[in-house]
Amino acid sequence: LGSGVLTEADVADLKTNQTDNFFVSLTEPIQNRIIVINTAKAPTDNLQNRKVIIHAVDKNAIIQKELAGLDAPAESLFPKDAPYSGAHLTPRPDYDFEKATLLNCP
Repeated sequence: LGSGVLTEADVADLKTNQTDNFFVSLTEPIQNRIIVINTAKAPTDNLQNRKVIIHAVDKNAIIQKELAGLDAPAESLFPKDAPYSGAHLTPRPDYDFEKATLLNCP
């Protein structure tokens, strides 16, 4: 700690374990961290395959492990607080490994 960019784990530590010395305030995101699926190439050009992938990925687990729990799952390309980006789209495909398994059955 102290040289270079703080990691997410460093920020989480300061926020939770160093409250006597530091106050950590996080702003709303100005961009989302996303993984984009190329829908023009196989096998992700198939809608059913994309549904399986979406339901099989546990975004919360990734955020806890890689981002020290400091973020929330992205539901769209742009942050919900960006202008004209607050629409609530339905259905919302959440993590459901059982559903992913069922969708992947021939």
